[in-house]
Amino acid sequence: MVRSIRKRIKSIRNGIKGVRKEAGRDPKLQQYLSLAIGAIFLIYIVDPQWFLILQIIIFTTLMVSFELFNAAIEKLCNFVEPHHNLKIKDIKDVAAGAISVIGFSFTSLIVTQYIYLLIQTYFV
Repeated sequence: MVRSIRKRIKSIRNGIKGVRKEAGRDPKLQQYLSLAIGAIFLIYIVDPQWFLILQIIIFTTLMVSFELFNAAIEKLCNFVEPHHNLKIKDIKDVAAGAISVIGFSFTSLIVTQYIYLLIQTYFV
């Protein structure tokens, strides 16, 4: 039992370490986190609606997860085939496509929240 708990704690530490490493290297990840923090701050100041904040937190978590999966796929592909390969390029393009879809949804959510707050603040 104690051994199992230690393994889980070590696994969590390794996970946090991986996220910190990638967040330090990936500007897109930093951009999404900054955008989410800014949106949460604006919502909290203008009209603290916890549902909106929760939406942004969930989308941010989803976006960060997709970015980390994409980074892992790219690193694995580069390890398996360090030279240019069309099949590897296709794999990386599909992973990047998934990021683009979720990124577009995330950005749409943030923009919609900003517009909603502006309308609510100035016109209601």
